[in-house]
Amino acid sequence: MAEETGGLFYEVDNSDNTKTVFQQLADLLFTDQYVLTYETSVLVVGDTADLNIEAKLNAITGDDTRAITPCP
Repeated sequence: MAEETGGLFYEVDNSDNTKTVFQQLADLLFTDQYVLTYETSVLVVGDTADLNIEAKLNAITGDDTRAITPCP
């Protein structure tokens, strides 16, 4: 299933390699992470607006538009 979905599979067949597998997972999870923060004082509860997001890394570009509604 991991291969078909583009994921990774780590087999922990004994307790000796558990630490190694968890270290490899931590290395993946804490590399190239980004935090996006969106703040606005324009929207009020009940309003909706489009949030346009664009990300670029070298020659790879991705974009998306999502409707957002502020939390009450």
